[in-house]
Amino acid sequence: RAFDHIFGCATAELPGIDGITPGMGNWADPRDHSKGFVNVTCGEAQYVCQHDEDHSFTGTTTQVFGPGVTDGAKAPYPEATMGGYAYKSTDSMKAFAPDQLPIKISLAKEFAVFNNFYAALPGPSQPNHMFAQSATSCGATETGVVFEECGGILPLFPQKTIYESLLEEGHEFAVYYNGTITEGGVPGDIYMTGLLKNVVGRAKTFDEPDGFFERAATGTLPQFSWMLPRNGGSHPNDDHPCHDMALGEELLKSVYEALRAGPAWNKTALFVVYDDPGGFFDHVPTPLYAPPPNSACDQKNTGCPDTFAFDRLGARLANLLISPRIPKGTVYRDPQGPTSTSKFDLASVPATVKNFFGLPSFLTERDAWSGSFHEAFTLGEPRTDTPAHLPNAPAASQNVHTLHGCGTPEKATRRQKRHHSLLSTILNSAENGDDDDADADDDDENKIPLLGDNSFLVTKGFQAMKEAITNKAQRVFMGLADGSIRFDKLADEL
Repeated sequence: RAFDHIFGCATAELPGIDGITPGMGNWADPRDHSKGFVNVTCGEAQYVCQHDEDHSFTGTTTQVFGPGVTDGAKAPYPEATMGGYAYKSTDSMKAFAPDQLPIKISLAKEFAVFNNFYAALPGPSQPNHMFAQSATSCGATETGVVFEECGGILPLFPQKTIYESLLEEGHEFAVYYNGTITEGGVPGDIYMTGLLKNVVGRAKTFDEPDGFFERAATGTLPQFSWMLPRNGGSHPNDDHPCHDMALGEELLKSVYEALRAGPAWNKTALFVVYDDPGGFFDHVPTPLYAPPPNSACDQKNTGCPDTFAFDRLGARLANLLISPRIPKGTVYRDPQGPTSTSKFDLASVPATVKNFFGLPSFLTERDAWSGSFHEAFTLGEPRTDTPAHLPNAPAASQNVHTLHGCGTPEKATRRQKRHHSLLSTILNSAENGDDDDADADDDDENKIPLLGDNSFLVTKGFQAMKEAITNKAQRVFMGLADGSIRFDKLADEL
């Protein structure tokens, strides 16, 4: 979700933000003004969208530069007019009014937002997730890409992540996956070996939400926690289009209030951010310079599937920084460094982790450049006026999708159904000890490539996925063939 989409209409409630002003909008077709002008409208955004806005690499290029631009993959770039949103979809011009999102607005008023916090690249979820945890996407520009498509040897992406960096220096972490079952009961970011090999099999490192709330109540959360909202199945609460924003409000309220009530509140910071702007309008031009993270991955292709130099950022993201060590109502603009061109982007997460914990090195050229928000904690003593409770979240809608995004089982393609059936066969064969249907030999060489030298994780993965195959989970699996898990590749490797 874009910054303007969430906070742009709250200029009165959040003094200092660069939000929406009267008359702001896009031409319906920048090349033909006779088709009219589309204004941004406050209060017309729906909790449950009826369709997913285009936030692919190519779609974002049109939104940033306008229709007809074909040179959005490498510098020199044309002017970032932010004038192509209405051309793609007039629904992208609808923003939330402050009273529609009482939890996010209350937290922004009480704590801080970054006025200019950008996606790490102009594209969708998966590559931005990787940037947030490893400061690179190893060439991926779209969701559903595996490393083989980028010229790598294995399907999973090999780059070092914040998790290895933390463990190497003796710091513990946990990934709370919040009931996400869309990828077989394992976190949505397992397309990186650095996450998978450091999560599966480690006690309390990979846990459900109850574990988070129990440890928050006792002040025993690890030094770093990563929470993935539920992005499919029953009552998804990740704020993805076609999911219910009211459920995302409720999740944020419960997480904040749990931390606030816990004994570790005075030494806790909570950062909330979206992985991409979702194709929704934002008026601030995207930065047209950022250092490419070229040294982290050994691959042949610098952009997969799209040709891209990874030298510009995506649009602004809605975000929150919450801590009793932050002055009330703070709006941060650009970082103080480390360079004169530095910006806040999703690679600021690993940059901040590096600075918070005094880690010996950055992961790539990108997080070495990105702003670190450790500079935001300016209060020597924690505030005593932070609210223990937030307003009530909006009532949940009954009209929600069970698959990730805007998919439903009825709309599943033959390809999705075929891959779902294939995965189910593999899982059943694994449980029953029957390898005939798996179409693979019994030697370990056919199992190891998926996970490098961690072949024991294949069994762990089978167990986790098998446990998650309920009737609802099976419907969810159908929507993943063209999502963040490529079932055809997964099946081949297994």
